Amino acid sequence: MDRERTPVHPHHRRHVGPHEMLLASTRTAAYIVDLAALLAMGYYIWRWPSTAGSAVGGLIGCVVAALNDSWEMIAQLDPTLNFPPIKAARVVVHDLLSLAVCVGGLMLLLFMDLRERREAEDPAYDRVSDWDTKRKVVMVAQWLVGAVAIMRLGFVLWIGCICSSERRRIVERRRRRQERRRTRRGPTERDESEARLAEMGIRVSR
Repeated sequence: MDRERTPVHPHHRRHVGPHEMLLASTRTAAYIVDLAALLAMGYYIWRWPSTAGSAVGGLIGCVVAALNDSWEMIAQLDPTLNFPPIKAARVVVHDLLSLAVCVGGLMLLLFMDLRERREAEDPAYDRVSDWDTKRKVVMVAQWLVGAVAIMRLGFVLWIGCICSSERRRIVERRRRRQERRRTRRGPTERDESEARLAEMGIRVSR
């Protein structure tokens, strides 16, 4: 017997607006780039295992990016909260981690490619039959890892602005609550507070 799912109460559903759809579409595009980079580096590691260490950094960074993008892609469009969106500050941390690892992996790929190209300039260097193929695969991997890193930077700036705006709203709500509490206090209570402050030598201006 199939287990029936508990329906989600309408008040517990999350509104999916244009901002959520835009963020989900950009995360989808980033997820496709992540998968392409993973395929390129996976092929590079499988084809040339002797120099696979130069692709490990970029591979790990793209895995972190793909996990983050896939979750956010689904969470932003899910009104039932089965996939709750990660807090904005934590998303920024994940994107920063992926950005740092991807930049390190890109540097490793660039240095490895530069070293092999310099070695190939030596007349005594014996180029293998797939040398040109390796250069093309490395170039594709470099561009894709660079694209992943650029997208991470864009997401960090975007979500960082959201975090700052949310922080400003929280501070503003807190300030309004404090003002409402002050206005709800009776005049006698305010006079007693001002009298105590006057005894301490503090003058309150109205």
